[in-house]
Amino acid sequence: MNNQVPEFDQLVDEITELTGLARSVVAHKVWVDALNQTTNVSEDAKRVGLQPHIYSEQMETFYRDTDAFIFETMVECCRDGKRAVLADADARIRNYLAMHHLSSAEVLMFGDGTGSDTSYLHNAFGDALRLSAFDVPGSKTFDFAARRFRKHQVPVEVITDYSRIPEGKFDIVVSFEVLEHLSDPQRAIHDIGRFLKPNGIALITESFEAVIPRYPTHLWSNLRYAKRTPLMFANAGLIITYLNKAFMMKFRPTEYTKKVPVTARDRLGVLMNRDVHRPLLKAIAIRQILNLLG
Repeated sequence: MNNQVPEFDQLVDEITELTGLARSVVAHKVWVDALNQTTNVSEDAKRVGLQPHIYSEQMETFYRDTDAFIFETMVECCRDGKRAVLADADARIRNYLAMHHLSSAEVLMFGDGTGSDTSYLHNAFGDALRLSAFDVPGSKTFDFAARRFRKHQVPVEVITDYSRIPEGKFDIVVSFEVLEHLSDPQRAIHDIGRFLKPNGIALITESFEAVIPRYPTHLWSNLRYAKRTPLMFANAGLIITYLNKAFMMKFRPTEYTKKVPVTARDRLGVLMNRDVHRPLLKAIAIRQILNLLG
């Protein structure tokens, strides 16, 4: 598997092979997600009566039993926006290796769904990246990723027990579109800091503000964190060192560097960064207006 965008038939064939679903069913599901992002997740959520945007045992069951996230993430990885995020992550990793004069690095993929990001980085860097991946086991999406890694011979250590993720081992943590799904993203951010070596980097995207019908597993409880992510990372000892300012990328990805120790000057620098405080102040103003209106 290379990093070229697969054709429709290639995508359908791989999902069919690894899920055992009828090809006609797979083709339909891929097509509808390609036309309208997250259609399969939204329809499956409605079908099972999932209470949207509220973390619960019902939502945990939904994550485990649905195959909709397979289609969402496989199609998403073909979109121009996601390819741009991956290309930028590639550039930031190369910058990190060059800056620290490293020929290789330990990388933790934190919540990679169907494994597309892990496979992309393996194809881009080969043995220069020693890849580990954590995701919650037992779901159809997790099983799909494991089969995909075996099929394409992606050398990745799959970690299924959160408590066994090593502390201070990783040069790089990559986590794309994960935090908004978690019941305690602040803890996850602190844990990312624990997993990193000093001066290690985290490459992050998140969508805290996207609590809308098409994303039923994005949580209302996390809406309060919209535009606050750099401050949350700073509280965990991770200081913003890069963000993608390209038009339409919405700062995806953002890079945070683990500082030991974090100084008052580091924290002030985050607050004074106009790319941090201007969106935050705008979000606060909008929330205040909405509160006044009702």
